[in-house]
Amino acid sequence: MKRLKIDLDDIAMAMEFSSNIEESFRYLDTETGKVIYIDESVMDDVEEGNDKEIADYPDWMKEMAEDAKAVLDDDKERFKEIPHIESHESYKVMEDFIYTIKDRKIQNMLLRAIQGRGAFRMFKDTIAEWPELEKQWFSYRDNAVRQEVLDWLESIGIEPIDVKKFK
Repeated sequence: MKRLKIDLDDIAMAMEFSSNIEESFRYLDTETGKVIYIDESVMDDVEEGNDKEIADYPDWMKEMAEDAKAVLDDDKERFKEIPHIESHESYKVMEDFIYTIKDRKIQNMLLRAIQGRGAFRMFKDTIAEWPELEKQWFSYRDNAVRQEVLDWLESIGIEPIDVKKFK
């Protein structure tokens, strides 16, 4: 296993990140531990060699284009695409949390809240009625996501050294 300084929260955010406006790619640089985001349009321009368009990018997009070129030219598997946590996986975490609640009345209310369309919004609105339980939920969810990050890193042969411990 390769040991690497990584901000686990950065990877967690990348796993949870989704954009309805534009698709993006998320990668872990396995040499630096840095998480990079590349918009699909930037990746397309780099792949297609649209140098004129890239030259007109603002500086932050030019940096993204440099990252895209590095990813596309990567023949040593330095960059690993960070998987997205799918909604069904998030739903399962929510459901698992509900079953940890000892108060059957609250448990049943939350189980009803997650049935059908708008399950995540209904869960959020319903659990907000119990601030202590809501705190427990956020802790439970954060731990589940953190475990997802650790499992993924292990699957790609990386033992993380969380940089937060060094700050």
